[in-house]
Amino acid sequence: MSIQPRYAEVGDNGVVKFNVNTTTLSNTTANGKITVPDGNGLVTAKEVANAINAANWNLNVGGATVQNVKAGDFVSFANGNGTTVTYKDGAVRVNANVTDVVSANSNATITRDPNTGIVTVNAKDTNTQVTVANATSSPITIATTQNTNGTNNYTVDVNVDGKTITKEGGVLKAVIPSVETVTLTVNTAGNNAGKVEVPTTEADKKKLVTAENVAKAINESYWVAKRGDSVTTNADSGDGDSNVAAGNNVTFVAGKNMALQKAGNKFIYATKDDVTFNNVTANNTTTTNLTVKNGGNVDMGGNQVHNVSTGTAPTDAVNVKQLYDTVSGNVSTESVIKKADEDNIAEVTVADNKQSGDKNAKYEVSVSKAKIKALANETVKVNTSTAANNPITVTPHTENGNTTYTVNFDGTKAASEIPLTYKANDGAGKTVKLSEGLNFKNGTQTTAEVGDNGVVKFNVNTTTLSNTTANGKITVPDGNGLVTAKEVANAINAANWNLNVGGATVQNVKAGDFVSFANGNGTTVTYKDGAVRVNANVTDVVSANSNATITRDPNTGIVTVNAKDTNTQVTVANATSSPITIATTQNTNGTNNYTVDVNVDGKTITKEGGVLKAVIPSVETVTLTVNTAGNNAGKVEVPTTEADKKKLVTAENVAKAINESYWVAKRGDSVTTNADSGDGDSNVAAGNNVTFVAGKNMALQKAGNKFIYATKDDVTFNNVTANNTTTTNLTVKNGGNVDMGGNQVHNVSTGTAPTDAVNVKQLYDTVSGNVSTESVIKKADEDNIAEVTVADNKQSGDKNAKYEVSVSKAKIKALANETVKVNTSTAANNPITVTPHTENGNTTYTVNFDGTKAASEIPLTYKANDGAGKTVKLSEGLNFKNGTQTTAEVGDNGVVKFNVNTTTLCGSGR
Repeated sequence: MSIQPRYAEVGDNGVVKFNVNTTTLSNTTANGKITVPDGNGLVTAKEVANAINAANWNLNVGGATVQNVKAGDFVSFANGNGTTVTYKDGAVRVNANVTDVVSANSNATITRDPNTGIVTVNAKDTNTQVTVANATSSPITIATTQNTNGTNNYTVDVNVDGKTITKEGGVLKAVIPSVETVTLTVNTAGNNAGKVEVPTTEADKKKLVTAENVAKAINESYWVAKRGDSVTTNADSGDGDSNVAAGNNVTFVAGKNMALQKAGNKFIYATKDDVTFNNVTANNTTTTNLTVKNGGNVDMGGNQVHNVSTGTAPTDAVNVKQLYDTVSGNVSTESVIKKADEDNIAEVTVADNKQSGDKNAKYEVSVSKAKIKALANETVKVNTSTAANNPITVTPHTENGNTTYTVNFDGTKAASEIPLTYKANDGAGKTVKLSEGLNFKNGTQTTAEVGDNGVVKFNVNTTTLSNTTANGKITVPDGNGLVTAKEVANAINAANWNLNVGGATVQNVKAGDFVSFANGNGTTVTYKDGAVRVNANVTDVVSANSNATITRDPNTGIVTVNAKDTNTQVTVANATSSPITIATTQNTNGTNNYTVDVNVDGKTITKEGGVLKAVIPSVETVTLTVNTAGNNAGKVEVPTTEADKKKLVTAENVAKAINESYWVAKRGDSVTTNADSGDGDSNVAAGNNVTFVAGKNMALQKAGNKFIYATKDDVTFNNVTANNTTTTNLTVKNGGNVDMGGNQVHNVSTGTAPTDAVNVKQLYDTVSGNVSTESVIKKADEDNIAEVTVADNKQSGDKNAKYEVSVSKAKIKALANETVKVNTSTAANNPITVTPHTENGNTTYTVNFDGTKAASEIPLTYKANDGAGKTVKLSEGLNFKNGTQTTAEVGDNGVVKFNVNTTTLCGSGR
């Protein structure tokens, strides 16, 4: 067994104990058995000895416990009345002078009076009677009564349910039910309008329906054609086919730019007068954000005019190229260049494929992050010492010009430098490197065991004390392992002695068992003064009637009873008004033979091959058909004769009639209306017509059950709102931008608002006098390290001046050294030191680790059984102490033992 987790114990200052898990083995018994304790705790030798001496078995005489027999107790057997007790060859024998009373055959019953000792023999009345029984699950009933001579009388009948089969005048008759029908109706209001009303009662649900009613229900059921509210969507989509059943609503809706008019089952789709499109191609139109007003003025609505030809007349519109070409030559050209200095890291480039000095050149001045990062990486470095077991490593990683120093701690190397102190019972401390660790070794009666996550166990060496016995003895185990109190109790309770009767073992008597001495045939057991006595009590044997002859053997004392064999008969009869018939014949031995049958009427019930069979009348049916011509086309034809109207219809024919009934979808003549209106929902039943019509600007194509609505090529609208409109040589695009198609825009008035178009005259007037000269200077900021100078002996602000921009490497390095520093705290026992070394403006930091100082600062957490943790410095270490029934011991090189305190249990009889 293992020392249970709850018996590990820790204390302050590194104290660690392992206590042996013990339990109490009580010597108080329940019915002689030792109470088996819970768990796997060990037990002392003293408690084991007391438990063995307390275990006992129970001596029971006449149903009462008369003695608890413990180890060393005596059980006495004494002579009784008419009996003598002897012992020979390990067996106790109780001898009686009375022998036995037996029956010569099975025709006698023998009983003994326990008070008088008289044996009574009662001879059975045997006969050649028959027995009558019904088969399993048979409707035949058998009632048994007693005749005056003691024989049985069997009355035979048959059970019927009284509903489907009755008994009338001794004859079985089947009850044939009439065919019940129910009338189906069609709902005309509410959510179920158009649906056939399902019968509400369970009885009506199971009734049948006539052919006339089926046809009427099919013809009167309908689906509802509705006009839905108009929507603004015009998505070309669908969710698949949908089934339209009776009572369903089919909603027709007008989408974007559409109007829907409903008149009964007639639906007219047309375009609205005022519509909105993304793209419209037309000869004449007004489009979004562009308006041609009365008098010819065009309001562009903030849109651009693209592809405009170069203006020539004073009132022509100008394009962008004409604007730039006109402005060109009227401005000075300044430039920016990089100052020629190897210490300069600034760069100057010209955008848009231009050269320095080009007009309208864009100068891009940049200082590369990568160069600044490279200077910073060159300026500051972090290293570690080259000591073999230094656990601190610094690893540089450069990516995208950035150097990241990753400082890692190698626990394995640190462990080879950090000492761990340990001791036993406050004795002299020993040390071992963390990398070598503690070595937990086997102690006296313990085995050391370690597991993951810091788990340390000392397992007590145990052995198994089996409760399986050989001839009642417990097998003595090998070795000197300890054993649990539970196994000791189970072994005590399993040990037994053998009760042998007549040379055979009849009972293994364990602690707590009962050995009972009970009264036997002709004997009585008593207990007195510590002795068990067996007394004989047989006196005489007599016959209760004249049916038995009794003889006694004078030599052996055996009494033999011989019963006579008498003979009677049973009788069998049918019940009053029962359809069961019974014919009686005589067997050769004088007994009766009864032949049983059943009466039927031969009409509703017949007998065929030994089986009762009910005669079920046939059901008359009629076939429903669907009209295919005339005013009733699509409707189910109602049977014409009264007889056919009341006949039933097969499920196949009902399904066929429903599937073949239909309503007619028609294409009506086109109209010019586009009114958005409707006259309410209309019901579409079998045989009805639904007419689809094309309205204003719409065309309708019908191909079978497929209806295609489309707009005509030539349409008329009051207002059209569109994103893109194309007219002859001029396109108004999405958003209102206009493509002139290479045409000029003439007669453009002078623009006044900032977004107005300009004419050629306004362009020239505006350009004159609007030329500027730019300059580049250093921003007045002490944090600015960039420098700006003017080349070619020019001054800042001169036309066509060249400006040189530079940033010094040396200044960036100085800033890097000023910005980045690596330090450690000034604590006395800080195990990490950082040493800087500067050369050529670059600073290198070296990081070192002191394991001894680390041990005085690093806490070691220890706990017992996942409980609250305690801490101690590594330099102070763990202090292993004696626990319950254990002694702690430590040695060099991290050796730790826990020895179990043991003693010797000697056997001396009890």
